[in-house]
Amino acid sequence: MHTAGAEVVRSGRGRHRRPARTNWTGLAERVLGGWPMTLRVALLLVILLAGCMVGLVVVLGFTGTACVAGISVLFRVANRRAAQPI
Repeated sequence: MHTAGAEVVRSGRGRHRRPARTNWTGLAERVLGGWPMTLRVALLLVILLAGCMVGLVVVLGFTGTACVAGISVLFRVANRRAAQPI
């Protein structure tokens, strides 16, 4: 009965296992393993959105990103008004 990645160490009192070295994917699996799937997907979307925002700031600068966000809000408001029945 030997666990993969764990080294068996014999001591005077019994058998002990040294914890296997884990990488960041193993840590993420342990931390997020008990979370529901929807919560994991929500976290992934937040990370992706934050990454896109950082990318926009790097490419366009803060002022350019604010302009893009403002234009997006204006288009959204215009589309809502156009979709309303008269």
